[in-house]
Amino acid sequence: MQYWQPDPSYEDLRTLALKLEAAFNAANGKLLHAAGVTHETLVDRLAEVQAKLLRFDAHARRRFADALEEKRVKSLAQGNVFMACVLCSAVALSEFKNAPRPAASGALGRRLDSLRRRSTNGLTLSAFTTASFYTLLGKGALDHLGARRQRKTIQHSRD
Repeated sequence: MQYWQPDPSYEDLRTLALKLEAAFNAANGKLLHAAGVTHETLVDRLAEVQAKLLRFDAHARRRFADALEEKRVKSLAQGNVFMACVLCSAVALSEFKNAPRPAASGALGRRLDSLRRRSTNGLTLSAFTTASFYTLLGKGALDHLGARRQRKTIQHSRD
């Protein structure tokens, strides 16, 4: 084979890559639908979920939103659920570690302090990413169930 002739295995690899990309895009679309979000609202909804999980106050939420904008998470994630979860989780844990501790702490406060100390390792990042991903999907599932229940109620009232 001469160097100017294209390699036939390249076309097979390219075709496989295009099929994988289409499958990932389809899976991402299904996950977005299941979560009840769009490409544009994904990062905002995820930030809301993570702020609740980490018990951010109003000031910490504002700093978290500013950090997401500063790090350009929305443009880097490009509507990809997995990428958005990882990037938002990294920013959330970073903001959580830098946030001031509340003065009074009970049992939950001690657990959050433990998380604050361990928030910079990969295991904590992956666990928090997984927790926020499933929380996002759970909120979407609850929204879908609520809408379905409402449609059934309207349908029964018409009958």
